[in-house]
Amino acid sequence: MKVKAVKCHNCEDVIFSRTSHDFRECSCRLVHVDGGFEYFKVGHVPGSKYEIVELNLSVSMDDLYEDWDEMTDKYGVVNI
Repeated sequence: MKVKAVKCHNCEDVIFSRTSHDFRECSCRLVHVDGGFEYFKVGHVPGSKYEIVELNLSVSMDDLYEDWDEMTDKYGVVNI
């Protein structure tokens, strides 16, 4: 499954939102993403650098929703 994600150029985290209202921040807190598969919303601290990337995950939408719903946080942040 392909998902849109954001890579922070400061901390190098790659973050993505698993569901709508799943607000995710990178570890340095300069970039965030929200919206899951319903909408893709990126926010950032003025002047911070980031890029939008696409990830290919070996999980289903149900897996991502369950991860968010049960707060296990297995998915959503990829530390490089």
